[in-house]
Amino acid sequence: MINILIIEDEAIVALDLKTNLERIGYSVIGSTPSGEEALDLLDSLNPDLIITDIKLQGDMDGIDVAEILNEKFGIPFIILSAYSDEGIIERAKHVEPYGYIIKPFGTNNLRASIEMAMYRAKMKTEVNKLEMQLRQSEKLTAVGTLAGGIAHDFNNILTIILGYTTLIDEKLSLNENIETDIEGIRTAALRANSLTKHLLAFSRKQVLNPDFVGIDIIVGNISKMVSRIIPKNISLSVVNNSESHVVYIDQAQIEQVLLNLVLNAKDAMPDGGSLVLKSDVLKLHKKLLVTTGTVPKGDYISFSVKDSGTGISPENYNHIFDPFFTTKPLHKGTGLGLASVYGIIKQSGGYIDVISESGKGALFTVYLEISNKSVLVSKSTVKGEKAVYRGSETILVVEDEEEIRKLIVKMLNSNGYDVIESSNPGEAILLSENKEMSFDLLITDVFMPLMNGKQLSERLKTMGKQFYTVFISGYEEKKVQNLGINTNNNEYLSKPFQWLDLLSIVRLTLDGKVD
Repeated sequence: MINILIIEDEAIVALDLKTNLERIGYSVIGSTPSGEEALDLLDSLNPDLIITDIKLQGDMDGIDVAEILNEKFGIPFIILSAYSDEGIIERAKHVEPYGYIIKPFGTNNLRASIEMAMYRAKMKTEVNKLEMQLRQSEKLTAVGTLAGGIAHDFNNILTIILGYTTLIDEKLSLNENIETDIEGIRTAALRANSLTKHLLAFSRKQVLNPDFVGIDIIVGNISKMVSRIIPKNISLSVVNNSESHVVYIDQAQIEQVLLNLVLNAKDAMPDGGSLVLKSDVLKLHKKLLVTTGTVPKGDYISFSVKDSGTGISPENYNHIFDPFFTTKPLHKGTGLGLASVYGIIKQSGGYIDVISESGKGALFTVYLEISNKSVLVSKSTVKGEKAVYRGSETILVVEDEEEIRKLIVKMLNSNGYDVIESSNPGEAILLSENKEMSFDLLITDVFMPLMNGKQLSERLKTMGKQFYTVFISGYEEKKVQNLGINTNNNEYLSKPFQWLDLLSIVRLTLDGKVD
């Protein structure tokens, strides 16, 4: 039996509706005159269907209630009203009712509407189930593509590194210069570092440093750069219509998004064309369906990149944000550019839309919610003094990866430091139980078996040790921050790091010059 909740402000109409529903075989489990009361009753009554009038007691009308039912509860509903004017019908259409009955009604009309509403609800559930299965299948395919792409790129990088190490071995035995080979290894390592950053952007796991920024400033900055890198056969136009409005974003990341979109547009116009960068202020009075989801109604700043290039073919359209998917020739792209764009925008709370056809160019539009800040707040960055890398202090290094620990110890020793090394927190604690053993600085990995680096630092301090701490980790910064470690100051280094950066932070920390 179908359990129905009635929302109707006229008691006599509600009673008549209840009587008719029960006469034709339905169960009425409740009746309320206001939307607020109805929403409060949902958990306890758990109705299969709701029939609501438009005019109700309280601050909400039936269409307001229907919108909440549709978005938050997924309960099918029928709107029952004496009104049928164009404005009311238009509002009702946007909440997607399962039925709309005009008073006065007959029992046959009522029954037909209820049965159709329940059938639609069943079909919607089935469609949602099929869509979920399809998304899961697509996710598995994407994971396979991702794994293959990572393996391909990292295997190439490792091949380069192993090749250069072989050359170095040979040249050392012949006393030949190895400087170019070392530079080759460094370049390969930086390429691997760049790849991991792209992956973090795609997975939305990187840490953003947001501030209140004007999109018109970002568009202006990028347009100056773009004018120097696009060929002369591409005409550039810049339209900024978003002055005096700001969004709360990481400026560097959004600039990277815009630059990636511009470079993609440039590559899509090998024979020249037109490129338009534009920012706008947009007020959405209703939800907007875009390629990557639904933009809620509200106030937004949008920025777009439009080109007159080759466009996107139908078979490629649904894959453009997939990691390692690229239509560019071999060695001309990693397939991570648009995946990174998607990740950054989603992590920034924004939305991205794509409109394109083969041979008709492409329009990428990003939507970011306007901040309530009316003025631009700039963040000043104070650069640290240039560090003197050498020292003579004692440093305790705790790192469970043996090769990394050995490298850190060698680097510190070669720069004059005395180093005590430990492969795990337990060993470090045992060493520190010797009251005569002291150290000036602790360099510790964050994630280790049984105890993390933050816990180790705190434990050693309870043992009476006086020291500074520098944390290092290869995990995503959000995971590190969850331990209460500030990854934005000069006491944290993310792997892989430049060795001079480590030496610089060590020196600045020991000299008490870190923030």
